Amino acid sequence: MGRGNAASSNRPDGADLLARLGRVITPLQPFGPPDAAQYASSVDLLRLLYDKDNRIHRQAENTGAPYVIGRKGAGKTAFVTAPRMRDDVIAVELPSADVYQGVFGVLRSVAGKGIPVFPEHSARLWRHLTWCAVLSSIANHAPSHIKRNGCGARVVEFVEALGGGKVPTSAESAVSAYLTRLTNVVSRIDNIAGFGELLNSITADGCAITEAIDAGIDVLRSTPDKRYVVIVDSLERYQGVLPTMDHQVVERNAFEGLFRFIGGDGTMPERSFDIRFAFPAELWSTLEGISSNPIKDFHQRIIAQWSARELVQLVGARLSLYCQLNDNERIPAAATALTSRGLMLSYDESRELIGIMLSSSIKNGMNTTEDVIAYLMRHTQLLPRHLITILNRIWEAQISIDTNHDFPISAVAVVDGVRRGEIEVVGDILAAYMQVHPFAKLCCERVVPNLGMVFGEGELHKAYNRNGIKSETGLEFHAFVRQLVEVGAIGRVMESESTQRYVIGEFEYIRPGSLYIASDETFCLHPVFAEVFNCRHSSSRQRQLSAEERALVRPVYPFGSDPNSPHDYRDEY
Repeated sequence: MGRGNAASSNRPDGADLLARLGRVITPLQPFGPPDAAQYASSVDLLRLLYDKDNRIHRQAENTGAPYVIGRKGAGKTAFVTAPRMRDDVIAVELPSADVYQGVFGVLRSVAGKGIPVFPEHSARLWRHLTWCAVLSSIANHAPSHIKRNGCGARVVEFVEALGGGKVPTSAESAVSAYLTRLTNVVSRIDNIAGFGELLNSITADGCAITEAIDAGIDVLRSTPDKRYVVIVDSLERYQGVLPTMDHQVVERNAFEGLFRFIGGDGTMPERSFDIRFAFPAELWSTLEGISSNPIKDFHQRIIAQWSARELVQLVGARLSLYCQLNDNERIPAAATALTSRGLMLSYDESRELIGIMLSSSIKNGMNTTEDVIAYLMRHTQLLPRHLITILNRIWEAQISIDTNHDFPISAVAVVDGVRRGEIEVVGDILAAYMQVHPFAKLCCERVVPNLGMVFGEGELHKAYNRNGIKSETGLEFHAFVRQLVEVGAIGRVMESESTQRYVIGEFEYIRPGSLYIASDETFCLHPVFAEVFNCRHSSSRQRQLSAEERALVRPVYPFGSDPNSPHDYRDEY
């Protein structure tokens, strides 16, 4: 995610790179695409748009943690593929859907023959599969003198035989060839002593996979100047019923084996290669429950959570690129001066640039004046995708108002753009939770219009009963509440932090774990859910309120969203 300097690029293909960047950072999409996958395939674009100045990157770089866990829109794709930018890294990228599908298929075939499979077996399957990918990368990338002799030659011979006489051109092809060979072996055997022995018996040109792995370990030890990194991006859309301790035995076995493999091979100090697996936080509580040894399996992981200050800097970096790529008389001189020095912008400089290009303040739905950055931040769940989506919609709104607009962007366009963007933000959140909470949208549609910005459990229970939630969804009240808390639609009021101006609300997405709200505490709605589902105090219903009630309504400001706070919320949990 986010920061770079197009003007200072002196790479041989600099002109072409600027042209490609101009197709990503456009007048209609000045903050770039909200989905990192749209630029992460290009190492050069990734270098320009990836933001290294954040805690998530520093943790990933310094710890070598094999897990990157984050919500949809947190930038997992960018973080998990970031090692590709390093000159000393050989990235071994595997498509998540194909890899999971292949492992599920093998285990299902074995189970169909009545052969017992334990997590230790599936961990070995994951190890062999991953090593096939690494061995093929060695055959493609290791120096010629390494591949001609000894262990290097052994690796090449194995990979060539695996590929039917030639080295597979990609790690994906090598894994596919291995899975095909393993599936064929399983299909021809009626009864075997154990799946573990079967896995060890897979050969190519007479070389067992265990021998090829030993040769690969020796090769990697002899080439310390290069580091191989296996990268598997997040499986955002899981097909079928989620595996639990009671359901989907094959899939559960596959994930438990994967976690054992990653928690072992992926974290050992003497590991031969690094591993980066991304997992969606929306599914993580379910997947994490599969592990029978979570402390061992998950002792090194990165939670992709952003601070408001980091998001301001990310936006400043994108806006800086926009100014450089659209250098014309409409860009204010102060913005041009700020972005033409070829330097990364600090937090203060980013705020200054945003203040130049956008109105510094707006009138919110309560008709009170509000700082524009505070207004933007509280309409996100502190995810880059949310903020980028909203800002792109603000630019669109300004163009629809005035096709020849000058800067700063008008306050009217800011408010209109936020309204447009928050519909997409809520849709994205609910889509990410669809498999875990398929009734979340229905519950919001039925209940939120009956609530104010803040409410007690009794009022929430009354809305639940009056709108037939149980008969429609089968959810008991506490399961209904947990659902809304997990998607971030409702949180709890932090009385000690609230002010005369704002209700400060704590929401689950800022925690590394779950948020549990006591029955005697006060609930609050997240601003984007309050607006999209037209709560009683939303801007679209202000005229329905009496003057007395309207005077008492305060906007909800999610805790952690204030970039001026001296404390990082991540240090408090």
